[in-house]
Amino acid sequence: LSPKEILGDLERSLRHLGVDRIDLYYLHRDDPGRPVEEIMDTLHGAWRAGHVRYVGCSNWRAERLRQAQAYATREGWPGFVANQALWNAAALNPEARADKTTVPMDADLLAYHRQTGMAAVAYSSQAGGLFQKMAEGRLPAPRPGRPELYPRGENARRLERIRRIGAEAGLSITQV
Repeated sequence: LSPKEILGDLERSLRHLGVDRIDLYYLHRDDPGRPVEEIMDTLHGAWRAGHVRYVGCSNWRAERLRQAQAYATREGWPGFVANQALWNAAALNPEARADKTTVPMDADLLAYHRQTGMAAVAYSSQAGGLFQKMAEGRLPAPRPGRPELYPRGENARRLERIRRIGAEAGLSITQV
């Protein structure tokens, strides 16, 4: 997330989309090795130049969001309007994530969103179709020696709750 990388990616996105401004420009990952001030300065420059209307982030931890938003506020700038995290109804084993740069919704991040009202955008909102596959008996067998991202025991209990809610509300598993 150096200024050169952000602005280069932004320029390519504008060109590929054939637009002068991107309505919501996301940073897909954080770079904890870079100061949030440098990142926010770069994004503010893009905003001031009219290249982005709003900025969001994905896979940022609550503490980094707090730092970035506090800096933008001190400078009188707009900060992030949305944050996207790995979030769904499934119980997650964070240690089983293949990509350790992804950030699942955790208690601290959820509390941050509730406190600030910043939009929380879920990705993998269906957990890869986990509950539908479980309901249809199509879940592949666990791989020996490899932890499951979505542990079966707790998620089987969650599936039963989802089924009950669906039956009461007239909704499918996927809709719940």
